[in-house]
Amino acid sequence: RGRGRERGEILSQGRREETGREREREREERRKEEVEREVQTQTEKLKAEYDEKEKGLTTSLSAVQSDLAKKEEEIAELRSALSSLTSKEGEWREEMDRKEREWEKRERKMEEDTRRQAENERKKRESAVSKMEVKEKVEKARREEKEKYEKKLVLAVAEVEATYLYPTPTEIGGEGESGGGGERESAVS
Repeated sequence: RGRGRERGEILSQGRREETGREREREREERRKEEVEREVQTQTEKLKAEYDEKEKGLTTSLSAVQSDLAKKEEEIAELRSALSSLTSKEGEWREEMDRKEREWEKRERKMEEDTRRQAENERKKRESAVSKMEVKEKVEKARREEKEKYEKKLVLAVAEVEATYLYPTPTEIGGEGESGGGGERESAVS
C-alpha cells in the first residue's frame, strides 16, 4: 500500500508539473500574439506615414514640373519675340543705310547742280550761299528721315517689352482684359 500511495503522489506531482508547463506555454503564446499584433500595428502605422509622405512629395514634384514647363514656355516666347525684334531691327537698319546712301547721292547731285549754277552765274558768293542752303536742306531732310526710323524702332521695342517682359494686371491676378490692353497701349505711346 505504501508503494501505491507513493506512486499516486508521483503521478499527481507529474500532472501538476505538466499543468504548470501547459500554463507557461499558454502565457508564452499570448505574449507572442501580443508582440505580433504590436508589430503589425506599428508596421501599418509606418506604412501609412510613408504613403502620406510619398503622396505629398509626388504632389510637390508635379507642381514643380508644371511650374518649370510654364517657365520654359515663357522663355521660348521671349526668345521668339527677341528674335523677331532683332530681325526687324536688322531690316530697319538696312533701310536706314539705304536711305542714307540715297541722301548722299542726292546731296552730291544737288552739289553738282549748285556748282554748275555757280559757274554759270560766275558768282562765288552766291554759289557758296546756295551750296550752304542745299547742304542745310539735305541735312534737315536726313535728320527727319533718321528720326522717323529711330522712333519706329523705339516704338517696336516698347511694344515687345510691354507684351513679353512686364506683367499685365490680368497676369498679376487683377482687372481683366481691358486693364491689360490699356497698359500695353500706354507703354507703346
